[in-house]
Formats: sequence, C-alpha cells, structure tokens
Amino acid sequence: MEYLAQAIQAEDWPQVSRLSHRMKGTAANSRAQRMLAIATRMGDQAKSQASGRVKEIYPQLVEIWLQTQTAIQDRLSEISA
Repeated sequence: MEYLAQAIQAEDWPQVSRLSHRMKGTAANSRAQRMLAIATRMGDQAKSQASGRVKEIYPQLVEIWLQTQTAIQDRLSEISA
C-alpha cells in the first residue's frame, strides 16, 4: 500500500495502474470481491489519469484491505483452533 500511496502522490498513473492491477489479481485469487471491485475502479481511473478520483478511491481501498486482512486472520485462527 505504501508504494501505491507514493505513486498516487507523485501522480505516476502508469505505476498506479500497474499496482492496482496486481491488487486485482491478489483480490481475485483470494475471492475478496470488494477489494477486487475497488482495485478495478482505481486502475480504470489511473488509466484515465483522473487524479481526483484516484485520490478519492485510495482511502476506500486501504479500508477494504485492512478489513480483508482481519477477515483472513480471523479465519485462520478459527481453522487452527
């Protein structure tokens, strides 16, 4: 997420697009549908160089990323209990 934040700050849209694409892949592989949707939106906006939209979407992506991490950790705890 740090690299993504740096790319957004620098308005490096090709890098934002690449990092969003990687997050889409990760989200798809882990069946994290909300994260997939937000990462897709961010990638689309980065390709359009819509800086305002990208900066608006980023906090949503961070929140969903943290929720996804927590859900995975909770599930792993359940499995190992």
